[in-house]
Amino acid sequence: MEIFVKALDREGVAFLHLRNKFKHLSDAKVKEGMFIGPQIKAVFRDEEFKRKLSEAEKAAWLAFKSVCTHFLGNKKAENYEDLVGDMVKCFRVIGCNMSLKLYVYITSTHI
Repeated sequence: MEIFVKALDREGVAFLHLRNKFKHLSDAKVKEGMFIGPQIKAVFRDEEFKRKLSEAEKAAWLAFKSVCTHFLGNKKAENYEDLVGDMVKCFRVIGCNMSLKLYVYITSTHI
């Protein structure tokens, strides 16, 4: 979530929505995307946030959400490599500098 939030336009409606949703958090925490599990789950359920994203941001958000729900949970989806690959591609489109370490780690866990 940290990487995704850092890529959002600070003046865009999606970022401003997050700032308003989490008024109790400091501006620095929101700008850095420092959210904990329950906060991330709240954003996952927030349809208004999704509507405020640009098309490229929405694709990246949905890819991130898919990886979180189908790979990082207790059960790993059979197509997790595709899910992660799609997320990396979508994040690149919105200007995220995703570390290849994450991609290598995830793909190397397939034994």
